[in-house]
This record gives sequence, C-alpha cells and structure tokens, in this order.
Amino acid sequence: MPAHPCFEIPLPNRPIVLGAAQVSVRLGGKTLTGPLTATVTMVPRPKLEFEFEVPPYFGIDISNDVDVTFLSSGAKSPCRIARGRMFSQAPSSISLRPLQEVVPAGQDMLVKQIVFAVPNFPDFLAHAVIHKSPEGGGVREDEIRLEFSGWHATIRKMADIAERKELLSEDGGFGITAIGLLERTGAALFTWQNAEPAIEALGVFLSFVCGRWTGPMLPAGIGLAGEPIWFRWSVPLVDQGFSLFTWFDAHRGMTLSDIVPSFMAKWEDPQWKYALSRAVYWFVRANSVAVGGDGSLILSQAALEVLSWTYLVMVGGMEPKAFKRLGAAGRIRTLLKAMEIPVEIPASLTQLSAVAADGPGAVVAVRNDLVHPDKREGPLPATEAWTLAQRYVELVILRLCGFSGEHANRTQSGRWVGQVELVPWA
Repeated sequence: MPAHPCFEIPLPNRPIVLGAAQVSVRLGGKTLTGPLTATVTMVPRPKLEFEFEVPPYFGIDISNDVDVTFLSSGAKSPCRIARGRMFSQAPSSISLRPLQEVVPAGQDMLVKQIVFAVPNFPDFLAHAVIHKSPEGGGVREDEIRLEFSGWHATIRKMADIAERKELLSEDGGFGITAIGLLERTGAALFTWQNAEPAIEALGVFLSFVCGRWTGPMLPAGIGLAGEPIWFRWSVPLVDQGFSLFTWFDAHRGMTLSDIVPSFMAKWEDPQWKYALSRAVYWFVRANSVAVGGDGSLILSQAALEVLSWTYLVMVGGMEPKAFKRLGAAGRIRTLLKAMEIPVEIPASLTQLSAVAADGPGAVVAVRNDLVHPDKREGPLPATEAWTLAQRYVELVILRLCGFSGEHANRTQSGRWVGQVELVPWA
C-alpha cells in the first residue's frame, strides 16, 4: 500500500503540512491575492488551519468572517480568523479556520482508489503480509481487509507503529497510525460522490470498533497512473487515546472482516442507519472518561433506548403503547432476551448485584438515582452500571451484525490483550 501521496506523515502531536495554493482572500472589504499554506495542527486537537500573509499597515478585524477562493478551481471556503495582528507595520501572517471541508480542485474526476489516513487507530494483528528485508529475512505487515457493498477497504498500520504507539501511550494526543485504501470491487472507476457514503460509514464503524472517534482523514483520489487527482482537506472528529476499552481485541483484527458486511447493510437501511448513528454516537461519548461513570451511564442508556425502539417497534412491530408500558428496564430486558444476550449481572460486578435482580433493572435503577434527586437511594455503583450498559450496547450491535466469533468482554477484571470469549449466542 502506498504512503499518503499528498503529504509527509509526521510523528504524533506534530503538524501536518498539506501544501500551498494560490488564493484570493476577501478581508475587511478588500481582496488580497497570494499563496496560502494549509496545515493540520495536532495540538491541542486536530484541526485544519490556513496561513496567509497580509501587507503592512493592513488593519484586520478578527471578528469578521473571511472568504477564500482557490484560483485554480474557483472553489470557495468561508473561514474565521483564528489568530492575527489587528495592525502591523510589517507584513504579518493571519491564521484562518475553515468553516467547512475544503476541496481545492478536481473532486468530480474519476479515480481508481482513495488513499486516506486514520488517526489514533490501535496497533493490531490481522491479515499478515510478509516482505523480504534487505538483510534477507522477512518483515511482517498487518492489514485489515473489509469487503462491503461493492467496496474493498484496506487499513494497514504505519511501519513505525511501535514508536507512534509509545508516544501516544506516554504523552497522549493525536497522530496518524494507519493508512487506508478504498477501491471499487472489480477495480471500477468512481468519483468522490460515489465514495462519500462509504467513507462516512467507515468512520462510524471504526469509531464503534475503537470506542472513540476516529475515521478516514485527508482523503486523496488516485488516478490510473498512480498520481493524485484530487485531495480533500478534511479532519474528522478524533478522540485522544491509543489503547482499547471496547469489545474489539487488537490481536484479532480479522474479526472486522466478518462484521463489516452486515454493519454496512444495516447502515444502508434508513431505519437502522438512524438507530446505529445515534447508538454509536452515545456509545462513543459514553466511552470517554471525560464525563465520568455517572454521566457516561446516562449516555449508555440513551443508546440502548434507541436500539430497543428500533428493534422492537420499528422493525419488530410491537405496539408503541405496549413498548411504553414495559418501562425502561423492561424495554432493555425484552431487547436483550430477544437477542439471546444474558440479563444476569456478571459476577465481577460485585456492587451491582445488590441493586436489582438483573442487569437491565440495575442499570436503570442507578441511572434513575442519578437523574431523579427526589428519589435518591445512593450512592449506587455508577461505574459498574456504566460498564454493564456499554457491554449491552456492544453485544446488541454485534448481534445485529450477525457476528458469532470471539470478542473482548469489558466486564472481566484484569483482562489482557488476546483474552477473548465467544459471544453469548454463539
């Protein structure tokens, strides 16, 4: 797989220089023409910025919006001024923050593949590719291969993943750790408009895999001769972190090949696309340590609510009034039992077993204790309830995807990488 054709990939937390373009900038009622440099800054979090030089004695109002026009294509990009001197006696630079994804040129042209970067994706073992080393031995590279809906996607970790892993594990922050390739099955040519839904779906799927926001970043369309035809300056929502706290075990990257076809088939169904997009959104938000175990539990239950409504009412045909009469715990319990997911509280969650007779009852009881202060029984074990609720979300989505293989069980205390078990319904 090629490296990204449009920029050099730096180590984590260092800026990515995307390149320069001739532009005209409408600023303060005046139009300036000159070179603009595009950079993705990685600290404090990934964001796209433009640098543009203004002449001396040019006053700027940082509260004004700025219109940037790329002279090669006529494409326009509205921006905000992020930094700059309001008045300078010498030429000075201003930093502009685009308000939308930027495509300098060419997005309607046919390409044979799209190359993209993947930030903060974990080190993994999957399909092995062995290359001969200059010393005569073999060098292993691992890649994840995904076939879905007429597309073939390959994700290969960076050759220096060990160094990137160490930096992200010790210092935190953001960095590119894998390169992806998207092609049509059968090698057919395509445009960005053809590929955009697949890129969007990949972002949701990979975020569900990691339990944090990640996805295709800075995609470039590659022509028949291997040259870049177009380049999109886009940065997805990315969360810090490198280790996994989710159902996915990094030593079993090949399991993603089994899950992705059904996930994408559900994504193409409008009812399930809405449910999955909301459920993964709440699941990823709940997986963040930023909101704490109590806040995360509330988000986890929101994910379970949308999944139960879609599965039982929208797809299963249950009367909405009957669904409502079940109550929150009953709705979750009915969903889990229909999917052959155990409702018993795992033995490792010792505090939760004193709250209710089963998992759905305990999850809802702790959640209600948090949001209804007039009925407080507390303090109740919010972190254990959140752990169980997140596991329920994972298992429901895996069941929807028809997965019957091995996964990581987050309720197992002291679990190590490589320690997996079959899903309950297998």
